[in-house]
Amino acid sequence: MSKADDILKLAAEFEVSAKKKEKWMQKAVKSPGALHKDLGLKEDTPISTEMLEKKKRVLMERGEGDKKLSEKDRKLLQRINFALNARKSKKK
Repeated sequence: MSKADDILKLAAEFEVSAKKKEKWMQKAVKSPGALHKDLGLKEDTPISTEMLEKKKRVLMERGEGDKKLSEKDRKLLQRINFALNARKSKKK
């Protein structure tokens, strides 16, 4: 094989992997709408970053020190962290 063939092969592999990377976020969301439900909001209501950060702060304070969060609160905290991180990656 020539160098040109190698370059074309690598370019094709890169395009395939780039397409797979585009859809990773959709696969990461296991239950769409669960955060809205946990926060007591309707599905079509936008969730502000301030609301997420405030709820995260409350949950972190609740689990501070020797205290432990309930399973429901831990799951909510995971969903909030995922939503905040997703927003950060969306801005880039």
